[in-house]
Amino acid sequence: MINEKEKNFLVLALVLSMCLAIPAMARNISEFPAQNQDFFYPNYTGCLQSLLYYYHSTTRKKIVDSGGIDKSYGPGTAEAVKVFQGRKGLDKDGKCGPLTWKALHGCLVNTKTEGYYEFYKLNGTYNTNCIKYNTGSGLWYSYYGDKWNYVGN
Repeated sequence: MINEKEKNFLVLALVLSMCLAIPAMARNISEFPAQNQDFFYPNYTGCLQSLLYYYHSTTRKKIVDSGGIDKSYGPGTAEAVKVFQGRKGLDKDGKCGPLTWKALHGCLVNTKTEGYYEFYKLNGTYNTNCIKYNTGSGLWYSYYGDKWNYVGN
């Protein structure tokens, strides 16, 4: 027969082992796939354009002047990325690789949580929730075109 102290220890050990066995679903945008003019995923490029649109008036102008958030990685998106990279002290190559995604992630500010959703804005010129993360599904959504758009996980 086990005593109360041993029983509590076993319950705690069981709970901890279950927590360690659950895979982490949290993912940040610094792990998004690289985007450039030669190869891009439209959903991730749309998200990138949305983030640049809400980051600063200069990057917003580059996105707007090139046709807006169209999910296509054209010269205007590359120019907006270069502006962002320059402001963050990165090499201005116009490609959104791991360092650029990481710098964008570093600009995110959690503004609120509603249910499974965490809402973020960029610590920049505009005070708008532009990206949200579903903690239950591990999916990201970005805001443009007056709606939330699926990005990926």
